[in-house]
Amino acid sequence: MKNVNRILSMLLGVALIFGATSCKKDEPNIGGGGGDIPVADGFYLAKKGENPDANAQLVAAKVDAPSFSAMDREGFVQGYMYLTAGDYSLVEIKDKSVLNTFGGTQSTVSGSDVRNPECDANTSSYELVAAKLDGDAFKIAKDGLYVVGYDATLEEIIFDEIESVGIIGAATPGGWSADTPLTGSVTADGGEWKVEGVTIDVGEMKFRFNCRWAIDRRIDPGKDFANDNGYSMFTNYGGSFDNLQPGNEGPNINVTEYAVYTVTFSWVPGTGVSATLTKTGEATPKPDYPSELYMVGGSIGGWDWNANGVQLIPVHSNPHLFWRIVWIDPALADPGIKFAPVLDWNGDFGKTGDATNGVFAKGTENVPPPATAGYYMVVVNLEKDAETIEVNPPTIYGIGDAFGSWDAEVAANLFTVDNANKVVNSPAFTADGDLRMYVTASTLKAIGTDPAVEWWQAEFIVLSDGTIEYRGTGNDQARTGVTAGQTVSLDFIDGTGTIQ
Repeated sequence: MKNVNRILSMLLGVALIFGATSCKKDEPNIGGGGGDIPVADGFYLAKKGENPDANAQLVAAKVDAPSFSAMDREGFVQGYMYLTAGDYSLVEIKDKSVLNTFGGTQSTVSGSDVRNPECDANTSSYELVAAKLDGDAFKIAKDGLYVVGYDATLEEIIFDEIESVGIIGAATPGGWSADTPLTGSVTADGGEWKVEGVTIDVGEMKFRFNCRWAIDRRIDPGKDFANDNGYSMFTNYGGSFDNLQPGNEGPNINVTEYAVYTVTFSWVPGTGVSATLTKTGEATPKPDYPSELYMVGGSIGGWDWNANGVQLIPVHSNPHLFWRIVWIDPALADPGIKFAPVLDWNGDFGKTGDATNGVFAKGTENVPPPATAGYYMVVVNLEKDAETIEVNPPTIYGIGDAFGSWDAEVAANLFTVDNANKVVNSPAFTADGDLRMYVTASTLKAIGTDPAVEWWQAEFIVLSDGTIEYRGTGNDQARTGVTAGQTVSLDFIDGTGTIQ
C-alpha cells in the first residue's frame, strides 16, 4: 500500500510540474498573473518585467496605396507612444492575458536604404526588428515619442523616434519641397510644438514627422504600393485643423487666408494628435505676378498676338514661373520672341544681353531664336532680382508605375527629341500603369534646388482622346492607363500624344 501511495504521489507531482510548465508557456507572465493584465485585447509594446500600458497600443492602420490614396492591410498595426529607454517586446493580449510575445534580431536601417529620408539624408535612419515568436527583447535607446509599426505578413517591427515636427505644402514658406519646423518638447504626459509669426499663404499644407512622409517597407521600391509588395507606413497628417487624419486618409489641410499665424501641433497619450492655426497679423503684400503669360514672335509663326500668341503654362505653387515647349524656327521671317501678360503689346518684355547656357536676363530686346529649328523649352522666371528667360532643348521624363520608378530624373525614363519628325518619344513602358510625365530645365529643377520645383508641379498628361493636358495650378489629373511595352509620341505643335 505504501508503494502504491508513493507511485501515486510521484505521478501527481509530475502532473503538477507539467501543468505549471504548460501554463507558463501558453500565458507568459509580464509583471502580472494570467488574466490580470488591465488592457484591452490587441498589440502593445511592453518593457521587460512590466505589464503593457494602454498608451503603448498598436492598432489597425491604413498604409500607402496607388494614386496617393490609402488602403487597409491585414495584419498591420501602428501606434504613437512615449517610451523610456530599455528592453521591450511586442505582446499580443487576449482576455487580459498574454497570448503571444514577439522579439528578434534588431538592426538599423540607414543611408540609401531609407527611401523617404529625413531632413538630413546622411543621418536618416529607423530601427527594424525581424519579429519572431518568443524572440529576444529589442532595445529602445532613449526616452522619447516613437512611431511603431508591426507587420505580420513581413514579420517585422519598425520604430522611429519622433525628433521633429514640421509643416509643408504650397501654403507654407518652404512650399512642397522643405519643412518649416515647429519647436517644442514631449514627455510621457504629452507634447506640444509650435511656430510663431509664420506667414501662411492661401493653399494646402500638411504636418509631418522627421521631414518624412512615410516609412517605406516595400519589397520592390520600383513598383507601386500593393499589399503583395509590402507596405509604406504614414508619418504625416492631413485632413483639417479640426480633424487631423493620417497620411492619405484625408485631403491636404486647406488654408483660406494669406496672413501671419501661430501654428501648433499637440500629442496626448490615449487621445492622439490635434492642431491649431491662429491668425496673429497681416502678411506683407505678395509680389504682383501675372496669372497668365503669353509669347509671340516671328520664330514661332508671326507677331500677331491673336493669330500667333501662345499661352505659357504656370508652375504649380510657384506663381513666378511659366513654361512651354514650342517649335522654334530661325528661318521664319522677322525672327525673335517676346512675352506679355495679355495677348497684346501691353506689359511686354524680352531679354537683355547675351545668354549664359541658354538663359537670358529679362529686358526689352527680342529674344533671338536658337541656330537650328526644333523643339525648345521656354521658361520665364519673374521672381524679383532673378528675372530670366531660358530657351533650351526640352527635357522630359516619365515617372510612376509605367516607368518602373517614382524617383525624379531617372536616366532610363528620359524622352528622346526627334526634331526630324517633329515629335518627342518616350522609352517603352516597363509595366502597366498610369501615364505620368513632366518637364524640367536649368531654371525649373526637381527637389533640392532653388527655385525648388518638384516633378508634379510641371506635369502633363495625354488624355484618352490624345489631347495633351497640362496640370498647371490644378489638382491631380485624371489618368490614362498604358500597357508594358507601349510608348507615347508627343507632338507639341498640334498638342497631341499618340500611345502605341
